[in-house]
Amino acid sequence: MRANETSGREKELTTTCFKADVVSRLRAQQPSVATTARAADLCALLADPLRLRVLWMLRGGVEVCVCDVAHVLEVTVSTASHHLRRLRAAGIVTSRADGKWVHYSLAATTAGALARQALEAASR
Repeated sequence: MRANETSGREKELTTTCFKADVVSRLRAQQPSVATTARAADLCALLADPLRLRVLWMLRGGVEVCVCDVAHVLEVTVSTASHHLRRLRAAGIVTSRADGKWVHYSLAATTAGALARQALEAASR
């Protein structure tokens, strides 16, 4: 590039055809980088087909034991437990210990609601 030329990105940022008030308002409303990173992590967590099958089981307020999840999905208890732990850490499911058993249910949180909506939309 010659000394007096600008890159495409620089030209894009120096363009005069934008509405300053709109740009200012939209910039002020932008979520933080940390917030969008957490949202992307949540979406990645929900993008796993096995986890979605777990959430499908829990969608009607059903509470299930990790052993039941493993049998329904035809995976090991260790695999089912791993996915349930990840969902619990994200606030999508809750757990309740009952002796040596742990029972899981869909959380009444925004993340849980997002999971329910994704499943409902996919089943249409």
